[in-house]
Amino acid sequence: MDSTLAITQANLRVNGHSFDSIDVASQGQYPCSFRDQLFSIPDVEAFDEALDRRIWSLADTRLQWHKRMAKTRREVPSEIQTHMSSLLTKSQEQDQVLNQLDEDDTMEVEEPLALEGRSFSRESS
Repeated sequence: MDSTLAITQANLRVNGHSFDSIDVASQGQYPCSFRDQLFSIPDVEAFDEALDRRIWSLADTRLQWHKRMAKTRREVPSEIQTHMSSLLTKSQEQDQVLNQLDEDDTMEVEEPLALEGRSFSRESS
């Protein structure tokens, strides 16, 4: 088995490091065989379950925020358009009412004014 692995040794990578860069002898261990060298590498960290859950939780939260922003971008402009249309309609109705009141006021002013027996008209002489 060691001879088979020795042939592939040039292409072998362990935990992202090339096999040639692993120096087990300098770490205070004596290389017995390839298998012993492979499983005695101290650079391997244990899998952190809490960190993994936290990362997935943050990814899910990010996805929810993206969905919420997309929904808001779709719905809010049409809501604003609806509100603006209703405000414009109300404003036009109020303008018509005010114009009608102005026309009614001008009709009343055209009559002559009477004060203490004298009559005055708007036209000055």
